[in-house]
Amino acid sequence: MNTSRKTALTMGVLFSIGTVAGILSVLVSQPIFGASDYLSQIAGNQNELILEALLVLIMGLALALVTIVFYPVAKRYSETLAIGYVVFRGAIETVIYIALVISWLVLIPLSQEYVGAGAADATMLQTLGELVQATGDALSQASS
Repeated sequence: MNTSRKTALTMGVLFSIGTVAGILSVLVSQPIFGASDYLSQIAGNQNELILEALLVLIMGLALALVTIVFYPVAKRYSETLAIGYVVFRGAIETVIYIALVISWLVLIPLSQEYVGAGAADATMLQTLGELVQATGDALSQASS
């Protein structure tokens, strides 16, 4: 099998893994983040949120590896553009996915506090949860 074909096959597999992991993460997160009282949902479904975070990391890793696999092909045409592609598409996007996952995982202890809090504290925790979720939404849009 020639090198170009092997590269294309590897990139296709990585894109497929990234796409499947991304779709599964949305399916797992929809019942949690789609609920009006998502902090209570997170407190009761921590494993689902952790699974979603893992799926997003798998997606991010697969899509970051695409840039590394494609680098030798792009380098033949322009080394500067190839390095730019790896840095901007691979490294920065990976950092965004990691920050997104961290923002979701912060919601787990926050949701535990929310469930055990009184009415005054619950309002503050709800606001804090909305801020963390807005941060995650902004990171999601930045990676698109």
